[in-house]
Amino acid sequence: MRGSWDSLTAADLRGVLTLIEDAWAAAGEHPFPLGTLQALACLIPCDVIGYADMDPVARRELNYVGNDPDAGDDRFWEIVDEHPLCRHQLAYADFSATRLSDVISRRRLVNSRIYADWLRPRGD
Repeated sequence: MRGSWDSLTAADLRGVLTLIEDAWAAAGEHPFPLGTLQALACLIPCDVIGYADMDPVARRELNYVGNDPDAGDDRFWEIVDEHPLCRHQLAYADFSATRLSDVISRRRLVNSRIYADWLRPRGD
């Protein structure tokens, strides 16, 4: 069986290595400084990119780094109980790296409030 690595091009691999180099150079107090996020956005084009440390008990954002102009407006706490990954984490105490597609089908996701309010590409 062929793995997904078989389809990577030399340019893809250079992009990954550049991201790792940029991330290492930007390493510091925060796990994902803006420079690292910008390097990731060059590798994986996106509308918005960000990283936040959250306090789920007090339901507040502790730290945010990114380019989302709406970050920090507390809207996340309005939908957190509906978010498939958050529900999964709370139900199973599983905070390992988990993809959204591991916990919800694309069809269910696209028809959810989470998709409409948070994940739908901008301009759609």
